[in-house]
Amino acid sequence: MRNSDPRLPNAEPRTPDPIPVAEAALNLPPSPRPGWQAWKAWILRPHPFLVGLLAFLATMSLTMIAVLMGWNQGLQERQIRAEATAQAYYEEGLARLEAGEFEMARANCQEAWRLSRYPGPAACVAEAERLLTPTPTPPLAPPPTTPPEEIAAALLAEAQEALDAGAWEKALEKLNAALATAPDYRPDRIQEMRYTALVALARQFLEEDNLEAALFRLDQAAAIAPLDDELEVERQLATRYLEGINYWGVSWEDAIAAFSALYAIAPYYRDVQARLFQAHVAYGDLFAEQEEWCPAEVQYTEAVRLVLDAEVEAKRADAAQRCLTATPTPLPGTEPITSPVTGPQPIEGFYVGRLAYAAYNTEAGGYDLYALPSYDPRPIKAASYASQPAWRPDGRLLAYRNSTGIAAVVPEEGVPLTLASGPGMAWPTWSPDGQRLAYAVQDATGWQVYVVPSDGSAPPRPVTPGWAPVWGPQGALAYAGCVVEGTVRGICVINPDDPAGRPVPLTADPHDTPVSWSPDGSQIAYMSDHDGDWDVYVVTTSGYVYQVTNDPASDGAPAWAPDGSLIAFVSDRGGSWGIYLVSPDGQNPRKIVDLGTAYPDFSSQRLSWAP
Repeated sequence: MRNSDPRLPNAEPRTPDPIPVAEAALNLPPSPRPGWQAWKAWILRPHPFLVGLLAFLATMSLTMIAVLMGWNQGLQERQIRAEATAQAYYEEGLARLEAGEFEMARANCQEAWRLSRYPGPAACVAEAERLLTPTPTPPLAPPPTTPPEEIAAALLAEAQEALDAGAWEKALEKLNAALATAPDYRPDRIQEMRYTALVALARQFLEEDNLEAALFRLDQAAAIAPLDDELEVERQLATRYLEGINYWGVSWEDAIAAFSALYAIAPYYRDVQARLFQAHVAYGDLFAEQEEWCPAEVQYTEAVRLVLDAEVEAKRADAAQRCLTATPTPLPGTEPITSPVTGPQPIEGFYVGRLAYAAYNTEAGGYDLYALPSYDPRPIKAASYASQPAWRPDGRLLAYRNSTGIAAVVPEEGVPLTLASGPGMAWPTWSPDGQRLAYAVQDATGWQVYVVPSDGSAPPRPVTPGWAPVWGPQGALAYAGCVVEGTVRGICVINPDDPAGRPVPLTADPHDTPVSWSPDGSQIAYMSDHDGDWDVYVVTTSGYVYQVTNDPASDGAPAWAPDGSLIAFVSDRGGSWGIYLVSPDGQNPRKIVDLGTAYPDFSSQRLSWAP
């Protein structure tokens, strides 16, 4: 039977015992109940089971407390590790953001934010997403608030760090930027650091056998301060070597002269001995092909003096025997031929300056650049895979377009200098003082004309939308593709040094392409096909136009003579391309150079005529 006492476990409810009537009537206190006595007796008895149960519960409570404390400590350790990982992701995200790698910055900061939701990673994610979202440039940017001297000082500090790390190109970039930002801020120190970087970079290129790049840096360094004896010797040797390379396959006589001069002072320099040997053999073969055996014997003899070669010795012996028996008989009215023709004959009417032009090399599949002096009718090959020549006003340095950008060369030396590098660059042209260069660049939005210092001391500066720029002797810049009041015009003229300057239209046809200013700066020779075929025209700065050529063939790429008496142009008259001379009034056109049957992309080519 279950216990009915409600104070005991498993008790059932019961009806209270009735109070005796006498006690109720007398209002006496109730007597003790029999259930209380039983409960008291039960309590006073020993209970081993309850003691064990209480001990067990106490032990479990202590165990649970220990487990909870351990779990909490583990949770804290995991949180610390998560915070450290989040901090690492956050710092990496900031570094990526600084480096301009916005996708990676966002990914790192998102992971940091997931691990630890404090505001830093969230702001980093927001900034990365902002930078990844293209926004239009505001029409009017607020003026910079940082003084140029402070910017230059920061750039100088970055350049010093780059120098200390041996990052020569980066150091030059920072130094050039500092010089452009604040020209009067510590110029001596900046030039000293530029000299250090240029010399170190030149040594690096020399070790890599990149002579062209090494010479370019050495020339820049020499413009700042004299080179030490070792570098000056290396500079001269490399210049002579590249001069021989420049004439290689074009004029064996000049190649031999260059390599002979180098061999005389440095016979073990690079492969000069092998080069000189090969040049003598090739020149001897050229004489032999024309059956000029005596000059051929001379060249073969010089070759075997350098390298004892059985095949060349056999050629020498054969040429010597033929030289003894040969009796050249000149044609009536001519002089005996003693050497093969290695260049064009003297050109009638071409009596002033030097004419630069591009000729298409069908074997190589590209244009080669030549300079034709009026005082020596043999053209000088100035560069390979090059076109659009532009003489510096002093007539010494020749700029041109190649596959990597804009370069320049002294044709007699053959050492190319990179002036600007990047895709889509074309139509280089010099400022009147030769200190700056203008060119056009094509990008996704169209053509844009830029101006840059020729020594690379400042970054390129955009001038105007357009293409085919030509800098005039008075400082005006003519170009094609200008837009005036929403209408595409032909040739416009602008002052590149006036930021607020407006283009002045001279012609209306969008196909008009300016090519050359007259020496006095009053006229521009240009080419156009507005009447159905390409012809040469002239427009004055007042807008008066007259036609120079009128032929069914394609005439273009005009260039004024330095004295203004003639205009040179390219034409395919007679079915073959060539260079012609004509008076400015269109009279007496005559061909002076044969360019062959191939002349691709004719309308983008140029001639350049310097004093």
